[in-house]
Amino acid sequence: VTIELFKRPAAVQSLTLTQQLPSVGASTESIDKVVAAWSVDGLSNVAGFTLVLRASIGWNETRHVGANVCSSSVSCSAVFEDLDWLEPGTTLTVEVQAHNAMGSSDPVLAPRGKEPPLLLVGPPTAPRAVVVSQTTAPSAPGTLATRFGVVWSAPGDYGDGRAANNTDRTTLLGY
Repeated sequence: VTIELFKRPAAVQSLTLTQQLPSVGASTESIDKVVAAWSVDGLSNVAGFTLVLRASIGWNETRHVGANVCSSSVSCSAVFEDLDWLEPGTTLTVEVQAHNAMGSSDPVLAPRGKEPPLLLVGPPTAPRAVVVSQTTAPSAPGTLATRFGVVWSAPGDYGDGRAANNTDRTTLLGY
């Protein structure tokens, strides 16, 4: 005779929180959605999950989801949408617990340890003092090549709600 005991689920693993921005050219310039992703050590002992998304402004949202949010036996995710009312510069954390009939796992927080909370970013302001110059230079015999130069100053806001001279600001890549 084999007796199988039901126990609390193990804590989730590899919890991350990321912001998904609207696609380039989308009609909105706001914060689109935030995705919490995690893994579990199998789903045989998990009925569902409780997620708590917390913002630095004192707001939080609790969501209860079934084990069907897992695309495989180990990879799970939940999307928080309609967050366009949150301002760039707001920070977020998420806490996830697995649960079953015997109780809940220990909570896991993301980001962990010394990692900073997720900083929401929006679109940066336009670069300042843009100057385009045009010069000509000899090219092939009897022809002139036109060269253009572009010089600009960094935007006043990089999209994270902080001034350009704030050393804690988000670094703008690819401009």
